[in-house]
Amino acid sequence: MRRLRFIGEYIRSPNRRFALPRDPRDEKLIELAIALGATHIVSDDRDLLDLPTSRAAVGRRFRQLLPRVQVLSAGELLRSHAKWLKVNRSAPGTPRRRHRQH
Repeated sequence: MRRLRFIGEYIRSPNRRFALPRDPRDEKLIELAIALGATHIVSDDRDLLDLPTSRAAVGRRFRQLLPRVQVLSAGELLRSHAKWLKVNRSAPGTPRRRHRQH
């Protein structure tokens, strides 16, 4: 835990400002995004992915509290940010090796 605190920001319990009745387990992710000023939420959860475009009151509240946050699936994040993420296209777990000729 000490190492994670060194590379990240630790929030014991964010203030509760967002209710998501459809999936209360996702509320903590939205609360963290609000507390930390997130730019992206990455999830394959349909309830979260639908929030930015939802016409329901919960969607409007999401856009009000997080107007610049993009909610993306993992695949969308990789496709849209591949240039910056420098995605290795080889098989998972396979390191790239450079062979030098002497």
